[in-house]
Amino acid sequence: RLKKQVEESEKRLVSRRQNSNKSYWNLGLQKSYAEWKKSGTGLNEHSSQAGQFSLSFKGKEIIHNIMPAGVYTHLLSTKQNGTLSSPRFKFEKGNLWIRVIGDKGTTVRYSVWNYPRRGTVYPKSSPEPTVEKWLRFKTDYWEGETGYLEVTTNRDHPVEAGNAERSWFGVTEAFYASHNESAPKDEVSEILSPLFTASLPPKNSQDIGNIYAEVSKDAIIAWKNDTLTDAQARILNSLIKQGILPNSQKKVPSCKNFVLKYRKIESLVKAPRLVPGLLDGEPFEQTLFERGNHKKPAHEVPRRFLEVIDPTPYPNDSTGRLEFAEDLLRKDNPFTSRVMVNRIWHHLFGHGIVRTPDNFGRLGEKPSHPELLDFLATKFREDGWSIKTTIKFLVTSKAFRASSKPSAKAQQIDPNNLLLSHANLRRLEAEAIYDSMLLISGRIKLDRVAEGNSEPPNSRRRSVYRQMKRNSLDPFLSVFDAPVPSSTKGRRDVTNVPAQSLTLMNDPLVIRAAREFANLHRNGDLKDRISVMFRNSLGRNPTQNEIKKSMDYLTVLDKESAKEKNILLELQEKKLKLSQEISEIIDPVREKLIKDKKSFKDSMKKYSPGPVLQWNFESGLKDQILGLKANLKNGAAVENGRLILRKGGYAVTNTLPIEISEKTLSSWVQLDNLNQRSGGVITIQNLNGGVFDSIVFAEKEPRKWMSGSNGFSRTMSFPFAPPENLAHNQLVHIAITYSTDGKITGYRNGKMYGKPYSTNLYKYQKNKSVLTFGVRHLPANSQRMLHGSINQASVYDRALTQSEINAIFHPNSYVSLKEVEKSLSTEEMKLYANLTAQKKSLEERLRDLDATVVGDKTKLQDLALALFNMKEFIYLK
Repeated sequence: RLKKQVEESEKRLVSRRQNSNKSYWNLGLQKSYAEWKKSGTGLNEHSSQAGQFSLSFKGKEIIHNIMPAGVYTHLLSTKQNGTLSSPRFKFEKGNLWIRVIGDKGTTVRYSVWNYPRRGTVYPKSSPEPTVEKWLRFKTDYWEGETGYLEVTTNRDHPVEAGNAERSWFGVTEAFYASHNESAPKDEVSEILSPLFTASLPPKNSQDIGNIYAEVSKDAIIAWKNDTLTDAQARILNSLIKQGILPNSQKKVPSCKNFVLKYRKIESLVKAPRLVPGLLDGEPFEQTLFERGNHKKPAHEVPRRFLEVIDPTPYPNDSTGRLEFAEDLLRKDNPFTSRVMVNRIWHHLFGHGIVRTPDNFGRLGEKPSHPELLDFLATKFREDGWSIKTTIKFLVTSKAFRASSKPSAKAQQIDPNNLLLSHANLRRLEAEAIYDSMLLISGRIKLDRVAEGNSEPPNSRRRSVYRQMKRNSLDPFLSVFDAPVPSSTKGRRDVTNVPAQSLTLMNDPLVIRAAREFANLHRNGDLKDRISVMFRNSLGRNPTQNEIKKSMDYLTVLDKESAKEKNILLELQEKKLKLSQEISEIIDPVREKLIKDKKSFKDSMKKYSPGPVLQWNFESGLKDQILGLKANLKNGAAVENGRLILRKGGYAVTNTLPIEISEKTLSSWVQLDNLNQRSGGVITIQNLNGGVFDSIVFAEKEPRKWMSGSNGFSRTMSFPFAPPENLAHNQLVHIAITYSTDGKITGYRNGKMYGKPYSTNLYKYQKNKSVLTFGVRHLPANSQRMLHGSINQASVYDRALTQSEINAIFHPNSYVSLKEVEKSLSTEEMKLYANLTAQKKSLEERLRDLDATVVGDKTKLQDLALALFNMKEFIYLK
């Protein structure tokens, strides 16, 4: 029966490898492997024959794998990297199969249109580290398109590269199959075929044992002689994995010194330092798409430069990138230098000599000064294509130093200033407006070093170095027309919309900058202070009329502010009196209910919700409801009943055995300091961290708690939430609720934190999510770690009410307001309701006044804000 199974299995193998109706690659054959493009220190020019092996770099195991013929990146070290790409092929309806082995960080995917990201129609997979695995990609959606297969080690994946220093993969086969063909599998003949090469069939169990021994012995001898077959390689690998052949330093002591020497040398191997780049694939001609429709390819267009300059096609054996770069700079190509100097002119003068910097064609505008453009382009070449030299030449010219005030004749003859008789009045770019405010406010000292990585929003560097995310744009920069970073933009939009004025008057960032700008000028003569503020913000001294108007303005503001403050004080006194009258009604009732043990126990039972997961770290790392374990990572520890999270330490649970959508995250936490940013206290996330919800400290605004989420998709600052000022000295209780209607509400020490906001709710699947403590989300990153300690943490499978949150914060002395109200007499309730309504009305008036009367406003803050709102501040004359 087994022999019959092997024979049938062998037929399937032959059919799979000889079917001419589909693409098939056997990477164990040099002919197939030579067709694939490869890059990285782990990939050789030749495929590996059967019997190649890898050694374990740690542990007691000697050999990690003995492999069949194929291509592998880790034969010397798992620090070696690799990128392997198949030839381009046309996608059909059916399944694309690839047989791989590798670590979880390895990426296996197909690429259409050279798109590097994962997505619904751009799936990616990961192999298994212990056995060869067939991965399937269904390709019906891409029928008729061309693309290629790609396998990359962790840090080599384009765009989504990981941080793992060690990563490896192996590939043996890949092919296309129609839907009516059975899925490939690990065929029994790939291992057991050597059992049936013996001349005499076995008659009993002893004969079978002898054949097994003979086959194993033959495989070992073949391995020694470098004549191993794929089947024999899989036999040996299975025997060492099953422990039948010895594979540890203890069982093979003669290998111990060799293993230790290998590991010592291997530890010195440097992981490659990688930079973004391109790999040349097989050159091919692209077809012309009729009216841009990729479904209607017409004739092929040879790879070449612009026909008007040189119609000669590029060589067939070259991708053409080098030739194209050379053609861009050739002497008979006038376009590159003309476009470049036109863009430089555009950024210096506000408009290009050709006012359509992205279009020098028929649909673009003609140059206003064609001879000047030719002169600058020629000079640019002669100056060695030096941008600095060109800028210096232009900014020292008479044209650049001209006044922006036009003559009467210029206004009549050339109202659009095409002839450049005077300088163009133009608005500063969004980044310059932002940087100017922060610089003159003294809030930051701009770091002017012109190099380095992109920076977070709170960076001391100029805004041009700020990290930009297409799905989370800076609102201030966006309102002043900073371009969306999804495509190039040669000329920015310059709009004049109400949102810009409203931003300069009301944006918290602007208000804060105005307050800090005013704080720099607290002392001295008022006239002198006004003059200095004009010079710092507008670059000029104020006129006598401006000084007089500024002083009159401040006098009027002082009077109005005094009136508003008096009204505010009166309202606050009335509110205090009402609060005292309300307390005189409800406090006696509350005290009576607290003394009533039965009432207290009933109240606790009713209002103390039960969590689905709860950690009291005095009791250890397992939660007290389901026994779910939190695993310590990177130096995290439990000390004195607290989970200690410092220097990158964090904890992550095993997968959650429950489904969670509506929820409450709750934790008692103490911070090491209040200056830290973006650390997560408790986070629920899917397994790869692509989706998460988290209690985060100071992610968008310093010293403020918020709900963190992937790409800020469910993230906002809680409106009117105050900054944290106690958490570095004592434990505070933070809770965030997520309702089914998308409402997210924050609580601090039992009270609502700011105001709720609405977004969408994500459902976390059973066994497909985890909790983390001390990190915003996984994979862990040094920029999103919490520094502090957690005493308790809980998860609830519903959005708790404020009363329930309060019950968590006051577990031993809590009686809800609703319960007190039920115990009031009719007369008491009537008086209570009347006082409460009055208090609510007062609070609404106080909120309105609080928005205009700022307690810590300095005398010159309104003047600073007025200077920010002058056209002269954001326009260049």
